[in-house]
Amino acid sequence: MICPKCNTPKRKGKYCDCCGYPLDGSILFNPVTITLTEIYEKWKFLHFRRVSANSVDSYITAYKKLIPLHDEPFCKIRAIDIQTILDGLNSNKAMSMSTNKRIIDLYSQLCQYAMMEDIINVNYAKFLINNGYTPKETDVFLDDEIVALFDYANKKENIHCETARITLCLIFLGYRPNEFFNITSNNISIHDRYIISGSKTIAGQDRMIPIADCIFPYIREWYIHHILPNKDVSFLVQSEKGMRITLNNWRRRNFYPLMEELEINNSNRHLTPYSARHTFATLCCRSGVADNIRTDFMGHVDANFTHKVYTHLHLPDYRIEIAKIDTLINKSAT
Repeated sequence: MICPKCNTPKRKGKYCDCCGYPLDGSILFNPVTITLTEIYEKWKFLHFRRVSANSVDSYITAYKKLIPLHDEPFCKIRAIDIQTILDGLNSNKAMSMSTNKRIIDLYSQLCQYAMMEDIINVNYAKFLINNGYTPKETDVFLDDEIVALFDYANKKENIHCETARITLCLIFLGYRPNEFFNITSNNISIHDRYIISGSKTIAGQDRMIPIADCIFPYIREWYIHHILPNKDVSFLVQSEKGMRITLNNWRRRNFYPLMEELEINNSNRHLTPYSARHTFATLCCRSGVADNIRTDFMGHVDANFTHKVYTHLHLPDYRIEIAKIDTLINKSAT
């Protein structure tokens, strides 16, 4: 038999003696030569359909960190090879604990898949140590910066007007950026002024957030232009091509230029899109929003589990609490 890949005559076994190409249709890969990238592609085909878009982005980011091992045979990769990347020894750049955790989680998943396919016998991820650094405390938007965002967002001639509006919605809804970008016509009631959406954790799924008065005009305008004209499910906020906004692109092309134009980011402070969520939690606390409702808004699980299971709060209760934030910022603006 001639190998269809390298045209070398086969002598024995199921694989080409020269390049390892599988010659037996009963299996689709050579467990000795299959690379990390090939394992990743096979694994993600099965796994990505079961997780949220946020989780997919997280796995893709972790995979990119493993570039030095992409073409290595998976069966030859050991914990020390991954640990070298976690410790930043191959790039002289240490990574955060959260980034390291993503890498460890991905590698553990790949090892489990490889074990299922009899490529390896051990999940080497269990030997890894996460000694990444803890990032400094996240900065939040100050009251005068929020007022400046409103001033900027309300002038459509400003180049980053749309970005300012999205940032304000993140501040006053408390959604993670990817959660907000995932909002579609199925998630919003424009008449009753609330959104039901969320992801990542069980507590965070399908949580109801009333739309504060200060951002409702932006939500209503997006709804009229993006959702009403479309018969199919449509995203509330969209890219220029009418697609879902990608966080990494939006952060780089829109958010950071806006922060620079408003002179919010400087050598002492660095706000990111996620700072808006921290700002929301801070405003809730300062405004006196009830602790149990603040927990619901954030999509977190509190020790007070009884509230979550046995207390039945509805839209009117939530609306009273969200109005407290509106009042706080209105006082700052005046």
